[in-house]
Amino acid sequence: MINLVSVIVPNLNSPIVGQTLASLSQQDYPWEYEIIVVGQDKYGQVQKSERIHAIVTPTPIYQSAARNIGIREAKGEILAFIDSDCIASPEWLHNLIQNFENPDINVVGGGVTFPSDHYWTFCDNVATFHEYLNDTRPGMREQLPTINLGLRSSIIEQIGFFDEQLPIGEDVDLTTRMRIEGLRLYFDPTALITHLSQRRNISSIFYHAFDFGRYSRKLDPRYSDILRIPWPLRRWWTTLLLSPLLASGVIWWILFRDRLPPRYWITLPVVWLTKLIWCLGATITLLNKV
Repeated sequence: MINLVSVIVPNLNSPIVGQTLASLSQQDYPWEYEIIVVGQDKYGQVQKSERIHAIVTPTPIYQSAARNIGIREAKGEILAFIDSDCIASPEWLHNLIQNFENPDINVVGGGVTFPSDHYWTFCDNVATFHEYLNDTRPGMREQLPTINLGLRSSIIEQIGFFDEQLPIGEDVDLTTRMRIEGLRLYFDPTALITHLSQRRNISSIFYHAFDFGRYSRKLDPRYSDILRIPWPLRRWWTTLLLSPLLASGVIWWILFRDRLPPRYWITLPVVWLTKLIWCLGATITLLNKV
């Protein structure tokens, strides 16, 4: 039995973090857990309680740094991460934590769902989370996002903290280091959260994709073997020249390996464009290394 779970929420002035904390406070989970919110809250939505602990940083910090502060403060045997623009389903914590009853499981990611009423936001979510949709199959994954992640706290001692130099992509970095250490990453879609993205126009979506390309761990030569980086991504000029082919390859992968359900297909033209722009961001980073 797990003695205590620490739920860590990085918050940089999210306008809906109050909803996040309400969903966490109402979990159908009969055992002890604490909630640690780290960052800034200009809207005044974070209300401390016996369960909710708030750590206010004097200046804005990256999510990676906020999570590290939360980890250092946490007392739990299991660390659970969720973002401040997400709503946890009532069974989220129970379904996430029950996987750790298996001593061979050390890292678990959960499923992601999102509204489909706003087209651009819908496209952004599919582009980002197509591997982790709530209607995909459970099993092992090559990476897991910290938007919905649980791990044994002892793992941090083994692999280290989040890389605080990374504004985004710190979860890929962390879970890749886990794989290098021989840890397996398990995905359970029933540990479900709803992502309420605040990106609602095409420019913010494309900027998001560009930054993902700029800071991708796939451009780090330390990880080229374990992430099975295709050869075009090894040089800036091949990444740029073959970017339409690379974007098309991702769409093929989403459709035939991930088996994207038909209700998401309406997003694929925009998803293709986001992958193209990802390649442009990656090109800039590779060019700067020359």
